[in-house]
Amino acid sequence: MAAEPETYNPDLLAEEEPKYLRRQKPLEIRRRKLGRRTWKFYGSLLLAALALAAGGWAVYGTWEFFAYSPRVILARPDQIVVTGNHFVSRQAVLEKFKGDRGRSVVRVPLGERRRALEEIPWVEQANVERVLPNHIRVELAERTPIAHCAGSADERPGPRGLLRRHSRTACGPGVSFPRGQRNLREPAP
Repeated sequence: MAAEPETYNPDLLAEEEPKYLRRQKPLEIRRRKLGRRTWKFYGSLLLAALALAAGGWAVYGTWEFFAYSPRVILARPDQIVVTGNHFVSRQAVLEKFKGDRGRSVVRVPLGERRRALEEIPWVEQANVERVLPNHIRVELAERTPIAHCAGSADERPGPRGLLRRHSRTACGPGVSFPRGQRNLREPAP
């Protein structure tokens, strides 16, 4: 038997080939570099950056005004309004604010000034507020005196002071005693 060369059946070959032939070289797809969506995205990004810059500039300008403008500087003692003081002198209150002259009202540490005012023997409670543009309001609640402690009956040196509520006494050279208070003396031994 002679060997027959292998031949391909043309019907089999026709079924394996696609009916629509593809191009061998891929087509280049042309796109716009900046499409409609891209323009909208970059536009909104630009608007957000501009709004952020304008807001930052406004905050900075406001801070500069309140921190350094001559219109908000605490320049004179009459810019500090003191109310509620009967026994504490205005000068004693203004002494606590001496270091704040020439500073902006916004930069005055109100908590520290309130604590300093409450260290005055007559002051029970103090409230310190800013009144823009350039004033500070101080409201004092003074302690109520009950009696004057004058020492012992035989004029021995003893505790002098003012007896107040909550069994506290105000002693020292700066304490003035109001008129009409009861005078308590230690009995002589």
